Amino acid sequence: MNGRRLGFFSSVLVALAAFAMATGCGSDDDAPNQGGNQATGGSGGSGGDDAGDTDAGDGGSGGDGGSGGGAPAYELDEVCDVLAEKQCEALASCCTASEFGYDEAGCKAAIRSTCEAQVAKVNEGKLAFRPEQVDACLTTATGLYEKCNLSWAESYEMLLGIGECGAVFAGNKAAGEACTETDECQPPDDDSFFASCESGKCAVYPKFRGENDPCTVGSSIGCALDLYCNAPSDQAGTSGKCEKIKAVGAPCNKDLQTNLECGIGNHCHPQAGICVQGKAAGQPCTDQTFYECESYVCKSGQCAPLTVATEALCKGQGQNP
Repeated sequence: MNGRRLGFFSSVLVALAAFAMATGCGSDDDAPNQGGNQATGGSGGSGGDDAGDTDAGDGGSGGDGGSGGGAPAYELDEVCDVLAEKQCEALASCCTASEFGYDEAGCKAAIRSTCEAQVAKVNEGKLAFRPEQVDACLTTATGLYEKCNLSWAESYEMLLGIGECGAVFAGNKAAGEACTETDECQPPDDDSFFASCESGKCAVYPKFRGENDPCTVGSSIGCALDLYCNAPSDQAGTSGKCEKIKAVGAPCNKDLQTNLECGIGNHCHPQAGICVQGKAAGQPCTDQTFYECESYVCKSGQCAPLTVATEALCKGQGQNP
């Protein structure tokens, strides 16, 4: 593969896209996290498909001599068009500079398609449309797209800040109520938790495990960003506990190149056995040494930035570069 990336952090960008944090059915293997803090070589370039959705509808109008104003009103039948317009405008520069190029019509179609699927669920009574969350969601989403290239810390902050997007088209079933899919479940008020549908009922789970909590390699609810899973093997199913990451220069297990004991963006030097900083964009790498890149993305023999640009967003699903 040309690009490699931590599976969890790919989902950081994907999560922003679908205006909901819920993915899968709530067991450890389905929660949106870094899988026991083990670096897994995912495919490079998985940016959010369709960040929180909205429409810039009518501004409030003054009636009978009253003055209009305030936040614009967002109508359900218009929200997808405005969402696509504003997000693709924010994406254009990043996509143009990327390997994919930019197709405005394809970009809008991709974003509109996912939004319209959510609108259909609102009309079926499965989701609630909350127009008051639209502005905050668009601010977060367009800010990410305009920035284009992110550090891991920035992408993590974005993940914690997209609750507004999850609330635009949100489930209205509380924990314990019957469900058939995750997006029917009401997002928790606390951003450190997420809702999911498990065994036919909505449930709430923590996004991350804390220090000294048990962890398992391959589990989707992984250790928090400042922690790592100290499992003695990188084989799926191996157990350990979450510990503080090690500082640059500290000894580390050079036999486990895919763990995160040195922290996101750093790695254990394969010969010296000490934690070293990750390589910056432009430095040499191979598919086998993608973990040495600060971004965990290796393309064409060089470390590449962690970017929001993807073919699906920049040109639309199914289109060729």
